[in-house]
Amino acid sequence: MDSTSLVKIKRYIIVSAFLLVFIFSLAANLPAWVLGNVVEKYSQGKLKIYNQTGTFWTGSGLFVAIDNNGKQSAPLLMINWKIRLGINKFVDAKFTIDNNQIAEVYLAKNGLNLDNLNLSLSISQVSHLVNVITSFGLSGNLNLSCRHMMLSSKNSSGTFNINLDNVSSNMSPVNPLGSYQISFDAENGGLNVSSNPNSALQLNGSGSIRGLNLKGSIDKTKSEKMLQFISVLGMPGADGTYNIKVF
Repeated sequence: MDSTSLVKIKRYIIVSAFLLVFIFSLAANLPAWVLGNVVEKYSQGKLKIYNQTGTFWTGSGLFVAIDNNGKQSAPLLMINWKIRLGINKFVDAKFTIDNNQIAEVYLAKNGLNLDNLNLSLSISQVSHLVNVITSFGLSGNLNLSCRHMMLSSKNSSGTFNINLDNVSSNMSPVNPLGSYQISFDAENGGLNVSSNPNSALQLNGSGSIRGLNLKGSIDKTKSEKMLQFISVLGMPGADGTYNIKVF
């Protein structure tokens, strides 16, 4: 090999090394707003991240819920994140609040995974995400939890739980209405709704992400006061309960 060829090879090596360093440097310093754009895109504009600090890989920001018209917003939580690349977990994102981990989301060979979700909010904070909250003036406490859930195009598994505590409505003459549990089964897409026994308004039923119908009934000691309210929710059945179509 002559000297001219060696010079060219060295030149290619130097240029290639420079490009690799440049690319890795750009990747390592991706700004936090890149994650904000990802969140906004995949939430279809319902979630945004404001006051972003740090980078795409390690940062923090204020997660905000946006209404359907994009005109009103409600702050949710200030969340920190750490994102890493790996072999078993191709992309691994851990989310924390005040050094307490609230969720881990990672992409692996089996699909998209969610582990150890535990997030508490007020119902009013998510009113821009769920129209029925605004329609009925609902308030109370909300907890989202999931030990493990895996989503893929072939097989999904795991359960996602929503607990609604001390739910009240500004349309009801009796409050609180009660406390309720909603569970989603990722394997079959099933939804199940149940009520605490002492709830003034009992809501129970099952369905799927395609449709959910509930049976509603009122505590007998409060039936006279709440009759008009439950009549707004659904149609009376022959057994004295009310059929409520959620969606």
